[in-house]
Amino acid sequence: DLRRAATFTAVGASCMRRYAYVANLCVAKYARRQGIGKNMMYLAIDFAMLA
Repeated sequence: DLRRAATFTAVGASCMRRYAYVANLCVAKYARRQGIGKNMMYLAIDFAMLA
């Protein structure tokens, strides 16, 4: 039984580049406890540092 999780990502530039905001972070129940959420946050932080 293959399960799929819907993803939505919005990235945009603004004049307030000093701040980053994560509105919501969800990991499917079957994929939890594998470090996926932590890795997604690390990716968001890395992206924010580059912007």
